[in-house]
Amino acid sequence: MDKQLLTKALTQTINLPPLMVVVPATIAGLIVSGPFDAVRFLLVILLTVITDTSANVINNYSDWEIDKMNNKRKEMHETFSKKSLIATYALLLAGVAALLFVLGANLFLIASTAAFAFLGLVYSWGPKLKDVTPLNYISIALAYGGLSFCMGLFSQNGSAELLLTWLPVILAIVMIDIGYSITKDYVDYEGDKHYGKKTLPVILGKQKAIFVQFGVILAAYTLLAIALFAEWISLAYAWFFLSFAIAVYMLRKVNYATERSELKQAYFITAYNGLFVRAILIAVLLFGV
Repeated sequence: MDKQLLTKALTQTINLPPLMVVVPATIAGLIVSGPFDAVRFLLVILLTVITDTSANVINNYSDWEIDKMNNKRKEMHETFSKKSLIATYALLLAGVAALLFVLGANLFLIASTAAFAFLGLVYSWGPKLKDVTPLNYISIALAYGGLSFCMGLFSQNGSAELLLTWLPVILAIVMIDIGYSITKDYVDYEGDKHYGKKTLPVILGKQKAIFVQFGVILAAYTLLAIALFAEWISLAYAWFFLSFAIAVYMLRKVNYATERSELKQAYFITAYNGLFVRAILIAVLLFGV
């Protein structure tokens, strides 16, 4: 088998863009979890990567036909069979269980990891939350923002008090991610419409979907502003508003896009913007900048 083809196929199976936001969120949680432990740090990062990858694999299985329609993940389809993805999914879940055992995970870490994996499953299979607006966007935000942060946060200790202490930050990340997660559905509009997927752009059309998305993002940053003025969170979190400016630019790009390639660019801008939010969060937690 051609090595270049295999590399591309594996990359498409793993799906790197989500990891760009999931792993940094876990790192942010690890920063405030307790004293630094290099081995535990690496194991928790690996746990997050495997859990997220399991969600992506079951999503690829569920979207096998629609991805062909949208001309997505061509190398993966040429390299793997649909059935092989199920075997891969089972192996990944076994890896998650093994890592939790090695870590001696507390109940809060187990619950956070299990919730992430469960959301990944029901997002793509069974209830298929990805086809239920707005649960599709909420589930993505909970997994990529809230639960991935909690996996780092509870990596050493687990308590309701710890959760309540960081709840405002968790909610801020989740709210922002809800708004940002809508962007991916502009790229797949034609295939989603053909297969009857009820994404926001399919239901409302692009223009109205952009208007609603802007409203969601604006609401998230309005709540962030309220939290800042009420002193529920540090003033340092005002740096998040730089990400808001990038989000406005991204929406403008979507609005004027006429080619699918332009919508793909907007999606990657959103992914990098989500990473930027995590970078700001990590900087605030480390340095209070």
